Amino acid sequence: MVVCRNEQDKSHADELVRLQSLTEKENEEKEILERVVEDLQKQLEESRTHILIQEDRTTKKEVGHG
Repeated sequence: MVVCRNEQDKSHADELVRLQSLTEKENEEKEILERVVEDLQKQLEESRTHILIQEDRTTKKEVGHG
């Protein structure tokens, strides 16, 4: 009975270590994804700004030649 209990405890300990490792990996991946999202949001904002500038230039050219 004692051997069975020790084996069960070891199995539980191994599972706990495995789950802790998975949690750490998930947290790292979450941080990476958050940085990627931030970078993409910055790129989107820069693209929007660039589009607005180009539209403004186009409008000024059309008005100037109109």
